Amino acid sequence: MKSVLIDTNVLVSALVFPAGVAAQAFRHVAAEQRLALTQQVIDESSDVVGRKWPHLLGALDRFLAGLEYDLLPIAASGMVIRDATDQPILDAAIGASVDVILTGDKDFHDLIIAHPKVMTPRTYLDSKLRTGDGTVSYNSATEIAFPCSRRDWRGAVLYQGC
Repeated sequence: MKSVLIDTNVLVSALVFPAGVAAQAFRHVAAEQRLALTQQVIDESSDVVGRKWPHLLGALDRFLAGLEYDLLPIAASGMVIRDATDQPILDAAIGASVDVILTGDKDFHDLIIAHPKVMTPRTYLDSKLRTGDGTVSYNSATEIAFPCSRRDWRGAVLYQGC
């Protein structure tokens, strides 16, 4: 089973937009891979949600409490990333030998690194959910409960929580 470190932007997007691509990728990782987080990702997620969506702060706490994940320690890797605030996340990923860093952060994507692989939620899903005929199916049977409900334009519940 591969391990996947989820970055702050993916975690927050999955929480706030539970029907979006980040949430679909997050669900797939949680069900099919070993989910990994760092304390920095948890703290940054709490900070971002607290500033932008304060009404979801309790939902984030409940969501994290219900997840099974590895909390990675920070260990110096020797590789440097442009944004110094991302350094502990990169160091943890390399130190723990995770297979994938799942992020939308350009600084990670600009790295020239063989391992771990850096992927966006879209490229992750494309690589995992490609069908035999080459098309991509995003209708994953994998379900984890996100703490907030989303409804489509008709009012049908897409995801239910909170």
